[in-house]
Amino acid sequence: MSHSDLVWRFAEYLDKARHVILVEPQIGPDSGAIPDVITFTKSYNFTVSAYEVKYSLSDLKGDLGRKKWEKYLQYTDKMYFVLGKEPAKAWKELLLNEPVGVFIENDSGGFNQVKNARLLKSRTPFNDRIWMSFLMHGKRMDDRSTSTRISRLEQEKRQYLEQEVHSLRYATNSKIRKLAGDLAQREERLDSIEKNAVAQVCKDMAKS
Repeated sequence: MSHSDLVWRFAEYLDKARHVILVEPQIGPDSGAIPDVITFTKSYNFTVSAYEVKYSLSDLKGDLGRKKWEKYLQYTDKMYFVLGKEPAKAWKELLLNEPVGVFIENDSGGFNQVKNARLLKSRTPFNDRIWMSFLMHGKRMDDRSTSTRISRLEQEKRQYLEQEVHSLRYATNSKIRKLAGDLAQREERLDSIEKNAVAQVCKDMAKS
């Protein structure tokens, strides 16, 4: 599994009935402010939550060291880290005292929330530029569905072509084996004719 797989799995895990879900949106004018997932509750008084997904412990430590996630705070009401199985082991050590919520991957392929996020009160009111940034750069869940369908069709196409090549190879090999058998039979018949001819010549020479 890759980081991208974990991101989309978590996005699919979220409650689509209650949230608008975007993957890898750019928020604000800073092109470096790109959380893995962002959600809006479906309400006029909406809550914005950003989710940073970490597949490895080194990635989590590097992010915390650079304080990358702090770029999101002025654009979100709640901030979460979503941790794969390796970094999940260190969440208390690294995130317990931060104002962030934590989800960890479980053994059944889902996620457990082990820490609530603090409601921040520093979010910048969204202007047209911020909204357009969301709309232009964020990937929606139906984008993933379309991509998944295309990948499935491509996989089915590859499997079909592999089966056709195998069938053709088997048919070709069968024909080659049949031709080889026919040639062997003809060679045996020619050897028999040649032996009979030699024997007849020898008889004729003995008589004379």
